[in-house]
Amino acid sequence: MLTGAQVRQALAALRWSEDDLAAATSLHRNTINDLTRLDGELISAKMGTVITVKRTLEAAGCDFVAAGESGTANGAGVVLRPDAKIKERIPRGRAKRQTADRIATENGAI
Repeated sequence: MLTGAQVRQALAALRWSEDDLAAATSLHRNTINDLTRLDGELISAKMGTVITVKRTLEAAGCDFVAAGESGTANGAGVVLRPDAKIKERIPRGRAKRQTADRIATENGAI
């Protein structure tokens, strides 16, 4: 079973927003928000919704670990596989411009 905390952990590890997950699952953002706010197992959510979210996050590179497995003595967790689709952080302000210039230079555009 999947927990709200695991969904939050997976989003953080992948650097995804709730909007990113909503787009990837074709679920409404409010549905994703409701799931991430729940504590414990997502038994109050529709099973089809939980399965869709879990499969999407697994396809993005997350493995869900139950409490007590693989050193998770404090509860359930998330482990990223090496092929995880981590979203690149977008630099802001001056750093953003410098990063864009560096990438363009590396690609031979400047």
